[in-house]
Amino acid sequence: MSALEGRVVVIGLSESDARDAALALAHEGAAVVLVGGDDGAAGAVARQVVDAGGRAAVFAGSLTEADDRVALAEMVAELF
Repeated sequence: MSALEGRVVVIGLSESDARDAALALAHEGAAVVLVGGDDGAAGAVARQVVDAGGRAAVFAGSLTEADDRVALAEMVAELF
């Protein structure tokens, strides 16, 4: 069993190394939820995670908005 098997990690794509972090965490067994805007970057990283054998989901919202955080928590609870 990998170190992060069964865990869910939320990553905001505002960081320049978010893609590398998502791939590394997925490699260790974590499911990855990518938070980003509508520019398609989150979807592209999610596809890379899935193509590498991991699990990924995308949330188009903001971690700084209270309503978005509630919606994100609901999505994570439902999916994972």
